[in-house]
Amino acid sequence: MLPESEAQHANWKLSYRLLQSTDGMPLIFDYEWLLDGRLFFYLVDSHSGGENGVISCLLIRAFFNDFIREQQMSTNTISAMVASIEKGMGTMENSQAMSGVFGYVDLSEQAVFILSAGLDAIWESNNQRNVLRANNQLTTHASANQVHRFSVKEGMNSLSLNNVGCSSFKLELTSF
Repeated sequence: MLPESEAQHANWKLSYRLLQSTDGMPLIFDYEWLLDGRLFFYLVDSHSGGENGVISCLLIRAFFNDFIREQQMSTNTISAMVASIEKGMGTMENSQAMSGVFGYVDLSEQAVFILSAGLDAIWESNNQRNVLRANNQLTTHASANQVHRFSVKEGMNSLSLNNVGCSSFKLELTSF
């Protein structure tokens, strides 16, 4: 259920690496690169959702795709997307809090917007390193978490997450 590991738009290339143990529930990653150059993505830790983790991940994917399809874009796009996902998860019986990261890249603004919902992450752009700390998880009002805005610079940009012994994820956005 993972998307293509490489994609490109104009002079930008996206690639990602996801390494994880086969003993546990997986990290779920998806992205959508729109024709106008905006790139939307999310990463969810299905293990954090307990016994409903897999069902919750499928629901998150459906809401993510619906949100992109409806093009509900505004200055609070990521918060609105997460609010929509939380609302949908709230309708699920025995819904549990889940951890994830949601974001989008706007190449016209040379910026990435990231909301952490329970996962620590690192955004690196050339020599600049920014640490995102885990905040409220999904279903615990994650849509109120801060949306961080970081620069996307020519060269190498990356988002990484590491759970030592469990999983490792790195998304790279490179200009060429």
